[in-house]
Amino acid sequence: MIRMAEASAKMHLREYVRTDDVDLAISVAIGSFVSAQKLSVKRSLERVGGFFVLVSPRDYLDGR
Repeated sequence: MIRMAEASAKMHLREYVRTDDVDLAISVAIGSFVSAQKLSVKRSLERVGGFFVLVSPRDYLDGR
């Protein structure tokens, strides 16, 4: 998580990691985990996944 958050900060040419960098790292890790599951498990995780919000990295980079 730390390395992904640092990479996000570096992509934005910042020396320090901000909370939005950490949020992106968590979102990417959760999204990757969910998408790596079998279809039935993936659907149930997406249905039950109200406790976390999956944000597309494209949405993050577009500033939405």
